[in-house]
Amino acid sequence: MKAEIIAVGTELLMGEIVNTNAAWLSQRLAEMGVDVHYHGTVGDNPERLKRWIRQAAERSELLIFTGGLGPTPDDLTIAMLAETFEERLVSNPTSEAAIRAIFSKRGISMPESNLKQALMPETAEHIQNPVGTAPGLAWDVSKKCGKPTYILAFPGVPNELYVMWEQGKQYIRQWQGDLGESCLILRSKSLHFMGISEAALGELLGDLMAGSNPTVAPYV
Repeated sequence: MKAEIIAVGTELLMGEIVNTNAAWLSQRLAEMGVDVHYHGTVGDNPERLKRWIRQAAERSELLIFTGGLGPTPDDLTIAMLAETFEERLVSNPTSEAAIRAIFSKRGISMPESNLKQALMPETAEHIQNPVGTAPGLAWDVSKKCGKPTYILAFPGVPNELYVMWEQGKQYIRQWQGDLGESCLILRSKSLHFMGISEAALGELLGDLMAGSNPTVAPYV
């Protein structure tokens, strides 16, 4: 399964926040035998985001989005996914109840704009967020794309992503099964050398670097 990780948020492009989610997700996916082919970041712009979604759907089988699930107008991920794949947004009752419960538990009034976070494409499935107001999304859009294409969307807040990942993993396992893929695990190990340049080490390891199992990549 070829995967692509897309971070959504202008704050990432401006360097105000470092995208640690991509590295964390890549490590988790490697443990599941999923090959990550692309990392990307796109700002809070409707047309650029839809263009990225279309490109990613053409070249990858698993699209994982982080960010853009908040209650404000610049949070566009879910709406742009729905527009791209031409499906109407509907309010998910489970998500709406969970959002209302969070505010009730905190004893504060809920802004109506938070109900935007309960919207998702009609055939998508809800991923529960036990620590925040933004639920995630799991969506099989294979029929719409004419090839195996699956989408997961998570909040950009790392702690929320970490907690929700176990639910996301279950969907990936299911989709791997649909594709008839064995759940091979990719293992990596770092070896440390001193007193030799990267180029010289590369020459010594040339036969290993020419292979595909294992793959070897020297770097400083």
